[in-house]
Amino acid sequence: MAGDESYAADRTAVRSVLENLFRNAAVHAGSDATVAAVALDGGFAVIDDGPGVPPAERDRVFDRGYTTADEGTGIGLASVAALAESHGWTVGVGAGRGAAEGEACLSDTTVGDGAAFVVAFGDRPIEAVASPVVADADALVAVSESPAAES
Repeated sequence: MAGDESYAADRTAVRSVLENLFRNAAVHAGSDATVAAVALDGGFAVIDDGPGVPPAERDRVFDRGYTTADEGTGIGLASVAALAESHGWTVGVGAGRGAAEGEACLSDTTVGDGAAFVVAFGDRPIEAVASPVVADADALVAVSESPAAES
């Protein structure tokens, strides 16, 4: 994980969130995508240089059953949202900025042109946590309550 930040959090929950976000990137970002985890002030992000999540779909990606993959189940990102909520975290998705800024620097890599999934711990606003890795923190779509159940 790039970045110098540290925090106290449920290790199992963080691992599960990271696994699901990396699995999501493996399925949706493309076979040549680069994916990275970045420690941020107040949380962390998983960013990639794949095609990203279209703005019109961002508010649905955490819904249970929602998937764009032919073989997808729509459970991975819904699990991320449920875990985040159960621990008092906020999770959001936006467009990556092309590289991390400031303390969360990823050396000279340009990872982040695609999707940026951000997890914020506690009461810190997700937009503030996400600002080093998302292109427009105001356009970040965050889950603050339970994702919708499949109809």
